[in-house]
Amino acid sequence: MRIAILWILCPCTLLAVLSGLVSTAYITQQQEDLERKVNNLDLNEVVTDVQNYLKHLKNGSISDDRNFNSDFQLFDPSTNMPGHRYMGTGLSTMVDLLQLGKVAYEFENSVFGATSCTFCKAAFMFLKFYMDRDMELVEVVSDGKMLCKGIMVVSLRVCIGLVHMFSKEVMMVVKRSSHTPEQMCGFMFGEACENPHNPDHEWTPLVPPTGSHPSNRSGRSSERGSISILHLSDTHWDPLYRVGSNAECGEPLCCREDSGEVKSKMDRAGYWGDFRKCDTPLRTIEAMYRHIAATHPTLDMIYWTGDLPAHDIWNQTKEGNKE
Repeated sequence: MRIAILWILCPCTLLAVLSGLVSTAYITQQQEDLERKVNNLDLNEVVTDVQNYLKHLKNGSISDDRNFNSDFQLFDPSTNMPGHRYMGTGLSTMVDLLQLGKVAYEFENSVFGATSCTFCKAAFMFLKFYMDRDMELVEVVSDGKMLCKGIMVVSLRVCIGLVHMFSKEVMMVVKRSSHTPEQMCGFMFGEACENPHNPDHEWTPLVPPTGSHPSNRSGRSSERGSISILHLSDTHWDPLYRVGSNAECGEPLCCREDSGEVKSKMDRAGYWGDFRKCDTPLRTIEAMYRHIAATHPTLDMIYWTGDLPAHDIWNQTKEGNKE
C-alpha cells in the first residue's frame, strides 16, 4: 500500500531511484569485467605497449595536451582519451582500470586484491626492461616523467614527484634482488598475489628465552601486578593544513592552501581536522597531549611508534622530515 501511495505522489522520484540503481549495476558490471580483463593480461605485452607508447610521445605523434575524460562511465578506449589508439591493447586496458581508481583505493585503504597485484607485477617488469638493457637511472626517470604527462591517472605534480623521489631507491632494490616480480609482489601483497613460496622469506625469529622479565623501572605498578601503557602512532602532522581549504582536491592529500578551489561549503576543511584525505593540524595533536596528561597522569610508559610526517610523500625530503 505504501509503495502504491508513494508511486502516486512522486512517480518521478521513483523512476529516478530505479534508473540510478540500474545505472549503478551496469557500471559495477563494467568494472568487474574490466578487472577480469586486466588480471588476464599478458604483462610482457603491457611492457612492450609502454615502450611503443613512449616512442610516440618522444617523436611528437601524440599532442602534449592530454587529459583524461573525467566521466568514469566512459569505458570505450577509443573515446576515453586523446591518443588512446597509440597505447596498444595491453596498456590501454591497464590505463582504463587505473582511471576507475581501483588500484588507488586499494593502496589507500590497504585492502589489496588481484588488481593491485597485476599492477605491481607490471611496474616491476617495466623496471626490469631497463635493467636488462643496462640503461642509466637518468633515462628511467626521464621516461617515467614522460609517462606522467602522457598517462594522467594522478595529478602531474604528484606523479612527477613520486618518480623523482623514489626512482633511485626502487631501482637499487630491484637491481640487487634476485627475486622475480611475482615473488616481490607476493611478498608485499600476500594472498592477493597468491603468495608464491620463497625460501628466502622463511626464517625463525630470535625470541629471548622464557623466564626473563623486563624490570619495572617506574616502580608504580609492582603492587598491582600490571602496568599502564599508552601507544601513540600515525599522528601525521601536516604543517601546511589550512582551515577552510579544499578537502576534496582529488589528490592523495588535501586540506592545504594549494589544494585548489573550494566549490561548496561541504568541501571545506574543518578546524580540528577532516575525515577525508587530510592529515592532522598541530592544534589537534597538542590538544590530544593535554588531554592525555590531564586524564592519564599515572601512565607507566608511552610507546610512540612513529609514522609522523604528512602523506605528501611525493614532496618530502629526509632533511625536511628531520626539521
